[in-house]
Amino acid sequence: FDHFSFYCPSIACEFHEFLPIQIIDEALYKNPPSLLIGTVDKFARLTWKEDACKFFGDKKVLPPSLIIQDELHLISGPLGTISGIYEAGFDSIIEYLGGKPKVIAATATIRAASQQCLRIFGRNVNIFPPSGTDQSDSFFSKEEKEKP
Repeated sequence: FDHFSFYCPSIACEFHEFLPIQIIDEALYKNPPSLLIGTVDKFARLTWKEDACKFFGDKKVLPPSLIIQDELHLISGPLGTISGIYEAGFDSIIEYLGGKPKVIAATATIRAASQQCLRIFGRNVNIFPPSGTDQSDSFFSKEEKEKP
């Protein structure tokens, strides 16, 4: 099993024949995508697969310019240590190839985000939205005091 195809069931859809999405590792190595979505545990496999270097670009293909890390609060303790080692390695490879990817880390619940990001990514953070001065206004929601 080295390929899996997705398609849109609607005959009128532009992607009725083929949706450009791939989930099989071997197919991804053969034809690296411009957008790669993975999980932290997939990082470990990259060190054991020579073909995985294709994800970092080469003389013909640009290295990654954006890394999005979701659920940052789950990457702590031993997993955070391992993740930080891989991130440092990936950064070194990408910088060697002439890139410096922007990292966006998302979480709903985290304390000491600046410290955690520095430990994992080796970078300072800009938190968005910034902490508000009013507990009843969190940027995403506002407390309505007049309605129960």
